[in-house]
Parts: sequence; structure tokens; C-alpha cells
Amino acid sequence: MVTLQSRSLRVYADALEYLDQTRLPQAEEWVRCDSPEAWQHAVKHLAIRGAPLIGLSAAFVLAQYAARHPQSDWQLVSDRLRATRPTAVNLMYCLDAMEACFAQGAHALAERAQALFEEDRALCQRMAERGADLLASGDRVLTHCNTGAL
Repeated sequence: MVTLQSRSLRVYADALEYLDQTRLPQAEEWVRCDSPEAWQHAVKHLAIRGAPLIGLSAAFVLAQYAARHPQSDWQLVSDRLRATRPTAVNLMYCLDAMEACFAQGAHALAERAQALFEEDRALCQRMAERGADLLASGDRVLTHCNTGAL
């Protein structure tokens, strides 16, 4: 059962699925990700890309890891996620927010990841609304870095 979903991310209790962006626009392929290592591979190979998706997916990977592993391992995993794409601002923002919850336990990490998801959804909506006012019918847009929700 999907607990949260956007255009490029589906979150389940024990894993997530991402829309493989290396396959677009020819195919829409959803790939299961159930470990920090799988997430790192996807980011390094650009299957997960775009600042918001990188940050949010890392937050959920960390929360899901925390639910199954001892708290003593959480910082190491967070550091490894950071090192995967050290210039990704959203990744740092999301992991900073997650680390601030470490002392409160795994449940707090899951709640924080969900809050980050909703925050991003609202930001993408505002970005789309503001951008829509600038576009005429038939205009095309080339984005750089932050694409928002696909």
C-alpha cells in the first residue's frame, strides 16, 4: 500500500519507488529502492535526479533504515547519503532536518520525512502557480536544476 505519492516518488512502509528518469520520455519505469546502497546507486547513475527528489527520497530512505537498524548507525548512513551528491542543497537541507530528530527516535524520523514531503508539495505548487502567470499557451520551458515535481 502506498502511503505517500508524487509524480516521481512512491513511499511505502518498508521501501520507496522512484520514477527512473534515465528512461524518460521513452518509458515510465518505477524502480523499488529498499536500502541506502540502492539509493546511492540510483543517484550516482542519475535515475534519481533533481534537487527536490534527491532530498526527499534520501529522507525516506534514512527514516526506513532507522526503523530497522540501531540508532548508533544512523549518523553513518546519513553521512554516506550526503557524500553521494555533496552539492545538492535539498539533500543537505533534508538530512539536516532528519538528523535534528535523531534523539527522538525512528518514529520522529518518519514523521519528519512526511513533513518534508508535504512542504515540498506546497513549494512545487507555489512555483507552478507563479510560473503559470509568466507563460502563454504553447510556450516551452527549459529548467535547470530544480524542476519541481515532474
